[in-house]
Amino acid sequence: MSWWERRVVPRLVEKALSSGDVRRERALVCEGLSGRVLEIGFGSGMNLPHLPAAVTAVDAVEPSDLGWEMSAARRGTASLPVSRVGLDGQRVDAEPSAYDAVLCTFSLCTIPDAALAAREMARTVRPGGTVHVLEHGLSPDAGVARWQRRLDPIEKR
Repeated sequence: MSWWERRVVPRLVEKALSSGDVRRERALVCEGLSGRVLEIGFGSGMNLPHLPAAVTAVDAVEPSDLGWEMSAARRGTASLPVSRVGLDGQRVDAEPSAYDAVLCTFSLCTIPDAALAAREMARTVRPGGTVHVLEHGLSPDAGVARWQRRLDPIEKR
């Protein structure tokens, strides 16, 4: 992982994805989660406040040590256990069907092989369990889309 990915990206993600609009989307994607949850791309723990009371534990996959450090305060006030169980959403060290649900928000664009990560999510969720995904795409607003394209080279770096 490059210096940029280690030291800058977690801070940018925290800033860019903590607005009121995004918090509302996080709350929506977390609806219906229950039991033991695997979260791919845990980051600084921004989904923790939105987890329903029915969630009993979160196993976090988070490649960034800084992101994990940034989550300390949120983890400290969480009413459920949160454990870091891996660094790579493409290869989760868990038995098949180990989780009641999987949560992945704003992370697939950072995973080199998103299809492999999706297969891991499907492999680790129990039959009848749920996979909750919140991702971004190209904005329908032409001005925002222009900025997204301008930032592509920096984000891909």
